Amino acid sequence: SGTGKVVLAAALLHGFSVCCGIELLTGLHEIALGYKDSWEKTVSSSSAVTTTTPEGPTLEYVCGSILDTRVKSWPSDADVVFCNTHCFDAEMMRSLSLLAGRSAVLAMICSWQPTLHRCYWLYR
Repeated sequence: SGTGKVVLAAALLHGFSVCCGIELLTGLHEIALGYKDSWEKTVSSSSAVTTTTPEGPTLEYVCGSILDTRVKSWPSDADVVFCNTHCFDAEMMRSLSLLAGRSAVLAMICSWQPTLHRCYWLYR
């Protein structure tokens, strides 16, 4: 999730019921938690936010690796995944591709590298 801005944008611009960010670096995760606190105090109760639930979207920020599904089981939960993969090496991209291929409901995955390996994906 980095500092959590993409998660906030998703919550503001789309009708998701839950928007979750996963960040490996503790410092960035703590900044995201600050944004979450501000969101809960001001924005989440605003009528300007459209969502599939009456109480507004829930923000979740998790400190850990997107490649560790014990941290957050996104392959089975996510409709859209945005992953900033600038620092991912080839093995990490292969692992991400494997996880994306196991997804039950994944509609879209956005990555900064063109090397997600399609050979691991099942097309539905």
